[in-house]
Amino acid sequence: MGNPAGPGKQYCTSCGELIDRDAEYCTYCGVETKDREFPNDRSGPATASDGRSFRESRHDSTEPTTDRRSGPVSEQSTDRDYGSPRVGIEGQMGPPSTDSTLRTVGTAAGLGILGVVLLIVFSALGSLVLFALQLPDLATLAVGTAVGQYLGFMGLGVWYLQRRGYDRKGIRSYLGIRRPSIREIGLVLLGWLAIFVMVIVVSLVVQAFLPEPAQNEGASQFAEGATNPAILAAGVLFMFVVVGPCEEFLYRGIVQNRLRERLSAGPAILIAAAVFASVHVIALSGGDPVAMATTVGILFVPALVLGSLYEYTGNLVVVSLLHGLHNSVILSVVFLGPSGGEAAEFITALLSILPV
Repeated sequence: MGNPAGPGKQYCTSCGELIDRDAEYCTYCGVETKDREFPNDRSGPATASDGRSFRESRHDSTEPTTDRRSGPVSEQSTDRDYGSPRVGIEGQMGPPSTDSTLRTVGTAAGLGILGVVLLIVFSALGSLVLFALQLPDLATLAVGTAVGQYLGFMGLGVWYLQRRGYDRKGIRSYLGIRRPSIREIGLVLLGWLAIFVMVIVVSLVVQAFLPEPAQNEGASQFAEGATNPAILAAGVLFMFVVVGPCEEFLYRGIVQNRLRERLSAGPAILIAAAVFASVHVIALSGGDPVAMATTVGILFVPALVLGSLYEYTGNLVVVSLLHGLHNSVILSVVFLGPSGGEAAEFITALLSILPV
């Protein structure tokens, strides 16, 4: 037998982990604890000798971990095992999903598509109101898109998780919303460098062997309306405050996490990236299916980097920052490219095809 559980604590008879005595569910194995008898000494397979769970060392959050139903459980160590999977870590949520693989993929893809439908609907409604106020076209587009992103992407994601029984703290835990560390900030910069290099390489291959990609309508509208640096600054702020957080909330936090409940990391990242890249067809101009497919294929590259970084860090804020940085670079290149010489025009031609 192990050490005494201590005041207010008990050992789960299913997995042997130390949990709160009044918890309705075991934080580690998900077994319901209500109306069950618990020993005061460790009786399961855990082997930690200091009375703590051996799994606590796998997390780095400085906040208490959260069970989806019972709230905060325990303070965590600051040393995260970056090799741990984002979803399905014991102690962070309940047991893995029992849905079939087909249903899991269908649900995840359906959420990604529904998010775009809601984005279009809410953006259109918001824009109609703003048109009546006779605001500039660029301001109308920005505000309408912000309404669509927050309600269509983030609103859908919150509604979905609440339907599954997650409270506010459970949602934060499920998504991995926390302040990034210095190391994670460095990973944002490295991630952007990886995206930049890979997009350049893929774009060169596309230009050599594939038809001309479809153009990014959003970037084109921005280039036409951006007449001074203040508009560029507003566009960059928009990417960090609206687009990055909202799109990552849905496509990494909801879609990829939902896939990860059933699939291993590789397939989950690939499918989430494919869904994310595909829905961006709404941002492309021109009706040539081959040109649009080419652009979607190029967009698949940054989507893979975003998905991999989320899997690696388990921090939604990190990929939101990377997404905002990537889009901000695209806007800056589109804005400054024409006056930057031949090299800048070449980079502009490559990056301007990426939807933001």
